[in-house]
Amino acid sequence: LCEELLASDSNKSSQQLIGQLEEANLFVVPLDEARTWYRYHHLFADLLRDRLKQKLPTQQIETLHRRAAHWLAAHDFIDEALTHTAVIEEWDAVAEAIARLAIPLFYQGRSRRVARWLDCLPEQVIRDDPRLSVKSAWLHLINLDWEGVGRYLQTAVLPIDEPIYQAKAQNIRAWHAIIAGETEQGIVIATAALAQLGHSLPAEQGELMTTLSQGQFVQNDFNGGVQTLEKALVYLEQGEHWAGLSGATAFLMRRYLQQGRLQKARQVGQRFIDRFGDRPMMQIGGGLQALAFFALTLYESGMAAEMERAETLAARALELAKLSMPNAEMGIWMRLFLALVKQMRQDETAAHALAEEAANQLRQLPPHLALIDHYDLQIRYELLANRNDRAQNWIDWITAIDLQSDHPAQTRNQIRQAQVVLQTSPEDERHGSSWPLLLRCRILISR
Repeated sequence: LCEELLASDSNKSSQQLIGQLEEANLFVVPLDEARTWYRYHHLFADLLRDRLKQKLPTQQIETLHRRAAHWLAAHDFIDEALTHTAVIEEWDAVAEAIARLAIPLFYQGRSRRVARWLDCLPEQVIRDDPRLSVKSAWLHLINLDWEGVGRYLQTAVLPIDEPIYQAKAQNIRAWHAIIAGETEQGIVIATAALAQLGHSLPAEQGELMTTLSQGQFVQNDFNGGVQTLEKALVYLEQGEHWAGLSGATAFLMRRYLQQGRLQKARQVGQRFIDRFGDRPMMQIGGGLQALAFFALTLYESGMAAEMERAETLAARALELAKLSMPNAEMGIWMRLFLALVKQMRQDETAAHALAEEAANQLRQLPPHLALIDHYDLQIRYELLANRNDRAQNWIDWITAIDLQSDHPAQTRNQIRQAQVVLQTSPEDERHGSSWPLLLRCRILISR
C-alpha cells in the first residue's frame, strides 16, 4: 500500500522508511509480528492529515486517495477502500471488487457484510451493474422488501455475460413470483433455469431447487417438494454453498415437523449436526435455524433424554445468536424455545427470566405474520407454566393487532399451507409444531 502511494516520489522503499521511523520512535506502531502492517498514533495521524491538506493541492490529495482506493479494492480491503472512494466519488474499482467478492461471502453466510458495502454505494452505481443489482434484489427479497426487489429486479434480469449471475437472476424472479402468489410462473422459471444450467454450477442448481421446492409445497405437492429439497442439499454441499445448505436443511426439517414426521426431521437434523456441527456455518442465520429446528424436533419427541439434549442445543444456538445476530428475531425465538424447554425440565426461575426478556423484545417488534412462530412459542410457554391468563392476553393481543402481510397473495398462500396441514396430518399424528400455521389460518380466516 505504501509503495502504491509513494509511486516514484521516493528513492527509498516504504519498508526502509517505515523501519527508520520505527527506530526513531516517531509514533509508528507495528500491528503484526512480521511487521507488514503499521499505524501511527491516532493524534499524530490527525496532525499529519492536517499538514497534508496544508502542503498539497486538492488534486494531488485526490490522487493519493485514488491510489489507496484502487490498491485496497484489489486486495479485498473493501471497507477501507470505500472510505477513500467516498472522497473522490470514483466507484468503479470498489464496485468491481464487491461484485467479485459478493458470491463467496453469500455462500459463507456473510451477506450482512455485502449489504453494508452495497449501502455505501450510490444507487445508480448498483443499477448500472447487473451483478450488483442481482445481489441487491436478493437482499431485499430475503428482507421481504418488495419495493426494493422491484427497484433492482429489472436491472438484475438484463442479459449478463456470467452464467452464475444469469442463474441467480432467474432464481430471484422465481422466488418473487412464488411469494407474490404466482406460484405456477415461479415453478416454470425455476424449472427452465435448471434445464439451462445442465450439470454446471452446483451451488446455483441447489438454490434453484430450493426455490422450486417451495413452489411445490405451495401447490400441495409435499412429496415432490421434499424430494426436490433433498436433491438441493446434495448440490448445495457439492457447490460449498454453506448458507444455502444450512437454510435448506432448516426448510426440510420444518416441513417434516409440520407433517408430524418427527423421525424424518430428526434424521435430517442429526445428519446435519454430525457433519457440520463444528463448522463456522453454524453461526450464520441458516445454521442457527437448522440447529433450532433440530432442537425443536428433539423437544417434540417428549422423551426425557431428548429433552436434555434439546436444552443443550438450544442454549448453544442462543449463544451463537447473541454473537452473530444479537438483535435479530432468531435470538428472540431461541430465548422463547429455551424457556419452554427449561420449564418442561422444571427450571422455572431460568425459564421465567428468559420468557420475560423475550416477551419484552417481541412486543417492541412491529407485528407481522413472519413472527407467528414467535407468538406461538410465547403462548405455548405461558400455557405450560400454567399462566393461562397471560396466554389468553397474548392470544387477544395477536387477534387484535393488524397482522400485515406484505402481499395479499402471500397471505392466501399461507392460508392454503395451513389447510394442507389440517388435511394431510392424521389427528393422532398432529404435533405442536403445526400449531403456528393453524393459529395463522384461524386469525386470517376470522378477518
